Amino acid sequence: MKHIKRFYGLVGMTVAAVLLSGCALQAPGTVILLTPTVNPAARAAAQLSSATPSPSMTSTVITPLTIVQPTNGALPLPDITPMATYGPVVGPNYTPATPGPAATALPAVTLATSGTPATPGAIPSATSGTPATSITPTVTPTAGPSPTPLPILVRDYLGIQIHGYLNDADWQKMLDRAKALGVSWIKVQVLWSQMSPARGQTNDIFQTLILDVQRAHTQGFKTLLSVDAAPDWARGGGALTLSGPPTDPQDLAAFVSSLVSTVKPEFIDALEIWNEPNLRSEWNTPGVPLTGAAYMKYFDAAYQAIRHTETLTTPTFGTHHITIIAAAAATGTPNSANTVDDRDWLKQLYAAGLARYGADIAVGTHPYGWANAPDATCCAVVPGVTGWNNIRAFYFKDTLDDYRQIMVANKHDAAKLWITEFGWATYDGLHRSDGSPAAPPSDPSFGWIKLINKQQQADYTIRAFLMASQPPYSSFLGPLMLWNLNFGTIPQMIDSGRQEAGFSLLDFDGSPRPVYQALAAAPKQ
Repeated sequence: MKHIKRFYGLVGMTVAAVLLSGCALQAPGTVILLTPTVNPAARAAAQLSSATPSPSMTSTVITPLTIVQPTNGALPLPDITPMATYGPVVGPNYTPATPGPAATALPAVTLATSGTPATPGAIPSATSGTPATSITPTVTPTAGPSPTPLPILVRDYLGIQIHGYLNDADWQKMLDRAKALGVSWIKVQVLWSQMSPARGQTNDIFQTLILDVQRAHTQGFKTLLSVDAAPDWARGGGALTLSGPPTDPQDLAAFVSSLVSTVKPEFIDALEIWNEPNLRSEWNTPGVPLTGAAYMKYFDAAYQAIRHTETLTTPTFGTHHITIIAAAAATGTPNSANTVDDRDWLKQLYAAGLARYGADIAVGTHPYGWANAPDATCCAVVPGVTGWNNIRAFYFKDTLDDYRQIMVANKHDAAKLWITEFGWATYDGLHRSDGSPAAPPSDPSFGWIKLINKQQQADYTIRAFLMASQPPYSSFLGPLMLWNLNFGTIPQMIDSGRQEAGFSLLDFDGSPRPVYQALAAAPKQ
């Protein structure tokens, strides 16, 4: 969801996207392509001198990339084209019921000001049809006796997606914000189409990405890169209105190999191969079917390229092993000409051989909860609320349970399930760039954004992280990447009521929202 969808969003099947990083629903949102403000000279000076061209592979010849330096000293402007969406996605054939009234504030639990936090106990479970009890923390410690301690979160599970393509100072500010949150992981979307103007070439946007990832790693973060959106030259040429894969899977292999070798393998901890490929808006190249079997050809090419590149660099960088993730599908999508149900999509991947990779890969998922609590199950009955609660794909817990069942049924239970996007959106408390209250999307397809408030957003997020770190989920889940840190600070997002901004942990002026404060304040181990 949150994606540009990368930055996320899907409106019907035509989505206007802008360069960011994340996913979407039609649910949660499209993304805006912003103009990078990086100083190429400063970037070049900071670049690690050890960067080398990508090596040749046995299965294909990978041409070393040439950095294209603009003559005017400025970064080339990314194209603003209909591309993809961010956030939870609902297919074009889905008609939501009329949303009910906005949810009321939940009672809060105060933070402990002294003493040792209690050992995490069981998450309040929600019986089918009953929303879970809130354990929402407030953001300001309250003096006084016997405060209720917060649950302890496991730091290794905590990740956040950041919209990159910022100048040096602003990128550092976002890293500092992430440090204050106490997360271990940073996720960045890699829009290939914006980084490679021609075969064998990359531009300063690519260089910016390289240096940002390296900086995140050197400051103690683990990094997850999600590659998406092939350039038009790799898709047969011509202006294509939607995002899609290259015509030849080996072009993807060449790009990811170059990405890994240029960043350096030890700076990349995980790499997701595409974003929500079960959507036509993400998988729309002529001649390439919208099927799991077609996707697996690209996944295998990228997998082989990454492992080969790691082998070539092992003498220098040791035995660092990148986790390769099969792309998470968009949830809440019906089977249609433009979408494939995410559970059916996963079954198609297994029919095409996904299990043969064993524990050497991970399976991605985007278990958005829309307006439903993370531990609620389908189909919850909430007084006064209808819509976005009538199928299992609208529930965080049900999506995790269904995916795991499919993995086990296909004898792939040795692999981990990685949550590469999740979150809850609300416009409650957000402000436009002029300081006035921001208004949520007017399109009824995004009515779920109006169903929870900022306190519930904080509560649900903490509960999801805690739930994932406890049995049975701790036995098969990898890290969780919360969507998103800073989309609310982008004028093109917040001023136009984009759904991506509703997921943001920061308000337009960069001030922390309750969800940011709750996550930062939660004890971690």
